[in-house]
Amino acid sequence: MRRYRLALHPGRADVATPDSAGLLRALVRADRAVGAPRPRLRPQIAEAIDYARSDPLRLRDAYGLVFPDLDYRRLERRGPLASRGAWALVRGAVRPWRLEEVVTLDPRTRRALLEALARSRWARREARRGRWVADLLAEAA
Repeated sequence: MRRYRLALHPGRADVATPDSAGLLRALVRADRAVGAPRPRLRPQIAEAIDYARSDPLRLRDAYGLVFPDLDYRRLERRGPLASRGAWALVRGAVRPWRLEEVVTLDPRTRRALLEALARSRWARREARRGRWVADLLAEAA
């Protein structure tokens, strides 16, 4: 979405537009058609998010809300990551992250999604949209 807005709406890259909402709907349809597995955060990013703050401890202690995959003993023992370890990856970013740096994406799945998007009514309705998707496909080759 960010790449689309930067390419076709550079002056309003952070503003939702009707055609970007249409892109989102087209992506949802393409995702259903391809049956793509859900992307997963890269382990170091998940760790940075999970252990960056003590919020999970407060949620557990105040409300009994627990996350089954979180190592509470580790969080209690070491405290939040603050400025060390994996958190530095997130906090120290000097440029926008590419999606592939944050989540694991199967190249074949990505290509199948882009091909489905290229066939979509949304992409065919406007030539610049179709060219944008074609450029992404060429980049993914």
